[in-house]
Amino acid sequence: MKKIFFLSLLVFFFLATFAQRTETKYYPSKSKAGDVWLLYSYGEYSGGVSSRVYVIDAPKTDYYYISSLSNMERGQAFKIYVDNMAFAELRSNAEGWQFASVSSASIKLTAGKHEIKFVGTNGMVPMAEELFLTVASPAARSGIPETINSFLDKIELLRQQPVITSSTLDDEDNGMNKVLPNPQGIYGHAIDTSFNYTHYSIVYLTTGSHTFTTSGSTISRSLTVFNPSNYTYSWSNSNGGPGGESALNLIVGLAGYYSVMLRPTTNGTSGTTNIIFDGSTLVSGAVIGGKTFAMASLKGGPMNFFTCKLTTGDTRMVVSRSFSSSARGYNDDYYAGAGNWNWGLASRIKKDFNGADSVQYTFVCSYSPTSTGVCDIYMGTGNSNLHQLEPNNFPLLTDDDAIKSAEASGSYNCISWSGGITSTWIWPPSAYSTYNCNSGNELLCFDNYYSNNPVRYPGAWNYTRTGATVNNSIVDLWKTASAYTHASVTKTGNNHPHGYDWESKPGGTNRTFHPRNALTQANWYGSVSNYYKPTGTYARNAIVQNAFESDIDAIKAGVAIYDRAFLTPEASEKLSRLLQKNNSSVIKTFDELYKAWDATKEANATLSDPAAYCKNKEYEALAKYALVNSRTAMLLVFDKFIKGDHPVGELMWTLTKEKYSHLLAEVKVERLANPNDAQGRYKIHGDHDNGVLYVEKILKSLEEEVIAEPITEAIVVTVSPNPVVDKLNVQVVVKKPSKVSIAVVSLVTGEKQLLQNETMLMEGTHRFQTSVKDIARSNDNILVVQVTVDGSVKTITVLVGK
Repeated sequence: MKKIFFLSLLVFFFLATFAQRTETKYYPSKSKAGDVWLLYSYGEYSGGVSSRVYVIDAPKTDYYYISSLSNMERGQAFKIYVDNMAFAELRSNAEGWQFASVSSASIKLTAGKHEIKFVGTNGMVPMAEELFLTVASPAARSGIPETINSFLDKIELLRQQPVITSSTLDDEDNGMNKVLPNPQGIYGHAIDTSFNYTHYSIVYLTTGSHTFTTSGSTISRSLTVFNPSNYTYSWSNSNGGPGGESALNLIVGLAGYYSVMLRPTTNGTSGTTNIIFDGSTLVSGAVIGGKTFAMASLKGGPMNFFTCKLTTGDTRMVVSRSFSSSARGYNDDYYAGAGNWNWGLASRIKKDFNGADSVQYTFVCSYSPTSTGVCDIYMGTGNSNLHQLEPNNFPLLTDDDAIKSAEASGSYNCISWSGGITSTWIWPPSAYSTYNCNSGNELLCFDNYYSNNPVRYPGAWNYTRTGATVNNSIVDLWKTASAYTHASVTKTGNNHPHGYDWESKPGGTNRTFHPRNALTQANWYGSVSNYYKPTGTYARNAIVQNAFESDIDAIKAGVAIYDRAFLTPEASEKLSRLLQKNNSSVIKTFDELYKAWDATKEANATLSDPAAYCKNKEYEALAKYALVNSRTAMLLVFDKFIKGDHPVGELMWTLTKEKYSHLLAEVKVERLANPNDAQGRYKIHGDHDNGVLYVEKILKSLEEEVIAEPITEAIVVTVSPNPVVDKLNVQVVVKKPSKVSIAVVSLVTGEKQLLQNETMLMEGTHRFQTSVKDIARSNDNILVVQVTVDGSVKTITVLVGK
């Protein structure tokens, strides 16, 4: 009994060791294989031969004929098994591509799933490339699908063509291969490009020496053999054999399934060849096709290469170091990730191409011999850290779905990018924005921006909400229950690529490709609230008659300039003088509060609304202190704003709008009245530029008052109680005779109560008391005690209690 168990275990171990499968190919829902549904297929190696297995779904119980588009050698036969029961042989009377049928017999299939297996004669997975099961009838017995006839006709033409080595455009290459403007993008791409079929087969290789060669080639080609699970075992050759044929002499150190692929050495050419394996014909009439795309240079590190937006067809993708060198990555259909995006028949290679694995070239071809296709191709994109950066804010965005399209930048945001701008940060409802409509309806501000009112840049696309729906939207505007937050954009917005679905530039972080609704979170971006579609028109002026995809393109064309705003030298010098005269203790406290608030910005880095950075306790503390010390704080805020801190502009507006808002209105009127420079070029500017010019006007109007010097250690001031209810005590300790005055100011009402007129106090301790009931009034008030000593001021904040 033990012996039988041991033998059984040994047999199981043998099968487990030597029975191997290729990757399973899953077909889209409702894929037809004649009169049945095609579910999935795979290759299987066992007992020294390989099989191709198809799993189908019969819609009804009936008798069926079995046929296949196959590449076979003359006299070769594939045994066919149905549900593991021997059925018949698929025999060839010719070599190369053919429509082979078992027309002598039909098989009864019940409705439901069944397994059709083609058993080969060697290690190559049988090239029974397309399966057809047709309900048994005289017509079905003789009928060949039109797609098969078309393919076989093309093969015959390729065989008969003279040998060519120079570029000849394939009939199926309709010239669509667009490279779109991609400002600041970090990837290569080709949009709406066609792809066609090339030979791809799978062969089981044992360890040891093997040879692959080509013969009878009609065009120059590369022959590539690689292990798709270990690219250490990857080889390629174009013309190393006799007569310029390909030749490979391999030392295989790892037994398993290997891919055998052909590529034309000149893009746009197609032809045929024969593949010889270890001295025997492996494939006759193998098609040479497909197309190679290049990035600007070699790149390494974690990268993504993918196809997307397939209108027809099913892609394969291979990446390599040079045009026809060995494979460094491969994919047919991308299923391996942990993301939510359904890639379907699109291909994606996601890998760390480090060291010698640096790559530059991408080869794309069709999976099916009978079909071509059109798709978008992306090369060399990194992985976005958006989900890792703020996992709680983007819970629906997986790491696998987040693909980086441009590096992080604080120069522009989501609204800018959705309108084709990379030069400046724009938030239309902001007080500083030219698009602010002052109507209380923030949506109208966004309408102004997207409809070029005023012009974003010459040639900018016009967008409208009128008639825009979830189905035709190109720009999505996002909103929480209470506020607008974000905008995302998709192909063909501003004639940019925009990735596999939608693209966003979240605040100052990476530009990122993502599924449309993957950024949904009720308390962060909210969800898509409004849609914009292109009108088909664009912003024009006297010298602009063409659309431009971005502000960069308008500048390159000479019809626009970046109109950066800077303080004049006079204003800069005046600001420096005013800052030097400020109370050092106030500056120190302000800077400490500012530093604490500044540290919160990283946690809000994906927000585009400057006001959204100000909804925290750190900002509230800074704002309260700034209001108490408004003049000094205003100057400090000016300094930080002109140095590039745009969110601090919210505090600047709070401190200045009551007295100076008319100056900001002047800035906007002046800029709109003079939109062009002396050469007639449109001046592109943003919210921050308006803010800088606003600061310039305020500084010009400021009087250079004498500001008290800081109080030294020669005096100590103590105020009690804090919070205060009715009576306030002030204790002043002076170390030398000094002139002292004391006043109490209400931060809420602005009322001022004099506690002590200026008087000379001798060295020592002095106490003062006053009732604050009249000035305090309510328990949400804040009182400021101002003690002036020899012209210097010390302020202490006191809360009012019940």
